[in-house]
Amino acid sequence: MRMTEDGLEANPIERSALNCKRRKGELEKSSSSINQESESTNHKIVGIVGPRTVPSVSSLGLCTQTLESKALRKKLGLKKASDGGVRVSGTSWPSPFLDADGPDGPGDVRLLIDDVLLTIDGVEVGQDGTIPLSADRPYERIGKSYLITRHRVGHQVELGVIRDGRHMTLPATLRPNRYICPVHDSFDAHPSYVVCGGCVFVPLSSPWVLTHKHGFPAFNSISSNPAKRDEQIIVLSKVLADEVNVGYHHKRFLILRSINGKEPTNMRDVIRYILDAARKEEYLEFRCCALNQDSPGTLICLNVEDCKGGEERILKQHMIAQWCSDDIFPPELKEKFKGEATKAMCSLLSKEF
Repeated sequence: MRMTEDGLEANPIERSALNCKRRKGELEKSSSSINQESESTNHKIVGIVGPRTVPSVSSLGLCTQTLESKALRKKLGLKKASDGGVRVSGTSWPSPFLDADGPDGPGDVRLLIDDVLLTIDGVEVGQDGTIPLSADRPYERIGKSYLITRHRVGHQVELGVIRDGRHMTLPATLRPNRYICPVHDSFDAHPSYVVCGGCVFVPLSSPWVLTHKHGFPAFNSISSNPAKRDEQIIVLSKVLADEVNVGYHHKRFLILRSINGKEPTNMRDVIRYILDAARKEEYLEFRCCALNQDSPGTLICLNVEDCKGGEERILKQHMIAQWCSDDIFPPELKEKFKGEATKAMCSLLSKEF
């Protein structure tokens, strides 16, 4: 799924880009059709051409530190005490221009930790992270985030920075905020799932929580946390009753911590670890815990052969087409197994991969 002309691509795990930028030809065509329609109806059309709703606010994904300390300013290469600027201290989500292992080339075109952010689109950032409200009211100040949030996702800004005493100008493309609990249905939250032995695992998301709001535990303490790379919170949504999972029918709304000793980061890891354990072990062990519980308090142990034998029965009884959604199947396995990858788990276990 290609999201913008600049290469912002939403993969099945991240899905954090927004197509808010049309091709020039399409934009001109749309404008032309609107003008023709307005002339024919003698009505004046007021508004914008292009996307009218943006389900997320633009962000640089940066964490910054104020620079009132003289010692810290001198260490970072700021010579004048009156100079503005804030220190780049980290990232609040996977930032291609703030990632030592990122794809955007050498450090000269990326922000690095300990860079000093001096300006955003030519507007000076103060030592406390504020900017002038306007040219007419320079002594009234607001947060620097205004220079970012006033633009749409996909817009490019120029960042003036100092690195080791050297002035640089770096381009940065604005992206949406990404949270560990996705917010918007069909934008950053998608109905992904894995069914194994009747256990239904899904990624935590706000739309999913809303559908289970009655009797569901509050996830407010973690839902607003920023996501780190492709991190997801995996939840045991329910257990589809079957003889395979007797004793676990009442288990639901638990956070998955590990699969046979391996801790999954996202839904793709869940599939990888299930297939790996099912090929090597006699039992599948899902260790889960309740919200805000440090150690896994619930162990769900399933016999691998029973899971393989009961898979078709469980899926058919509950009218589920396949054991996992297409979007989360690991790409390295999808390429190997082609169209049969997501149909049935047991069919994959007999093959080499």
